[in-house]
Amino acid sequence: MYGNFDLHVLIDHGEDGIGAPLDFKLPHPNAYWIADSHISGESYQYRMNRAKEFDFVFASHKPSIEQFEKDGLKVQYMPWAAEASVYRPIPIIEKYDWCFIGHLNNQSRIDLVDRFCKEWPVGEKGYLGWRKAGVPGYNVFDDVAKKFSQSRIILNEAIKEDLNMRVFETLACKRFLLTENVPAIHDHFEDGKHLVLFKTIDEAVEKAKYYLAHDNERNAIAEAGYREFLDKHTYMHRAKEILKVCLNWEPKEEAVLAGTL
Repeated sequence: MYGNFDLHVLIDHGEDGIGAPLDFKLPHPNAYWIADSHISGESYQYRMNRAKEFDFVFASHKPSIEQFEKDGLKVQYMPWAAEASVYRPIPIIEKYDWCFIGHLNNQSRIDLVDRFCKEWPVGEKGYLGWRKAGVPGYNVFDDVAKKFSQSRIILNEAIKEDLNMRVFETLACKRFLLTENVPAIHDHFEDGKHLVLFKTIDEAVEKAKYYLAHDNERNAIAEAGYREFLDKHTYMHRAKEILKVCLNWEPKEEAVLAGTL
């Protein structure tokens, strides 16, 4: 929507739903938050061409920034976050030992999930679901929060060292996150304190078995991850950072506490 605004922001929703066509122009000043530039060469090239139209560019995939800069684009790293009013702890009985919700779109992820299915069969001890954005309540938004809250361990695997949305959504639900060890995660979270990392499938299974047998340790890590999320990784935090970088403006604390900018 066009209007008399101080800043216009385009957020790429990723998963290669490319989004606004290249002939769609936002008024200046404007900013672009890039997702999934790492998925393929075509994905990168689209985002590169799109970004040339913007005054400020942010990228969620940290490893891509070096290539953007080589191609002459100034980019600031900004990781994803989660919306705390949607992804939230839900008081509900835990019924699954593990849960994965997402797309099985690379072989390493397929192998990881397949191993967990063999160790803890789906339906009996695990939950495996695909996101269907066009189907209300089916593994998106509130339904994800419910499924996560029913699960003792949330499993995550990255694609090309991506610090994906699932990391933040899991922590927002105060769930124990078992996730692949990628460099960017160390910028924000501490292994064994906020979440638990693995490098191999065997290590993931070994750690899952350990934390399923140690409820207090698992719940303490989930609690610490949740607190870290609330302190630093909501979309309100990201909005404030965008306003600070683009407009050199910071909202008054009372306005933030009221849930407005």
